[in-house]
Amino acid sequence: MAIGAALVGAAGAVLIGSAVAGGAIAPLLDRLGTLATLGTAAFALGALRLPRRARLRRQQMEDVAQRLTTTTASLPAPPEPTERT
Repeated sequence: MAIGAALVGAAGAVLIGSAVAGGAIAPLLDRLGTLATLGTAAFALGALRLPRRARLRRQQMEDVAQRLTTTTASLPAPPEPTERT
């Protein structure tokens, strides 16, 4: 997802830089359009996969919590502290 955003940002930066420098923008538009399209596609694919990864991560964390709860419940009680004089 970050790579997609970087590609779109790079295309925008080159377009703005070329416009500010007074260069010809027309020859760049096809290349910048391709770069921006690829960036948008990469960003969209990352965004589409994100909910599935979030569900998987939530399930993993619930499993870890269940194991910790089970392990903690089966441990013997800690010994009572003795008073030192």
